[in-house]
Amino acid sequence: MIHNRCFEAEVARLSTVHEPIEPTCPNKAIPAIPSSFRYYYIPHSPESRRGTRIQKPRCNNRDKGIYTHPALYKLDGKTQPDRVIDHIIKEPLKKGGKPVTQVIKEDRLGSQLITCKECDTRFAIKVNPANRH
Repeated sequence: MIHNRCFEAEVARLSTVHEPIEPTCPNKAIPAIPSSFRYYYIPHSPESRRGTRIQKPRCNNRDKGIYTHPALYKLDGKTQPDRVIDHIIKEPLKKGGKPVTQVIKEDRLGSQLITCKECDTRFAIKVNPANRH
């Protein structure tokens, strides 16, 4: 037996399992969540690496996705170049003979860097969801 409220919550959760989440600008600046703030630095002098940390204001693109509003964002390169990695797998035979060698090619795609045109915040979007698994 399950409570009706729990059943509704579970149905809502399961209905969004395979729904893609459209990335937006991460500069949300919510006062209750300190990690939602983005900062920029003004250096004290060109020689020293120290500077003043200033909080960016809340971005107007925070709820506008990169796919539905592509004019608000700029593609800004990749985190690393795309490359192909060869994995060599050797399996020995049981009763003599040559071992079986197999080469598997794996594509490693770098994440796409995107810059918000409103607040100049850079963020990365995973191209391959299996990266770092």
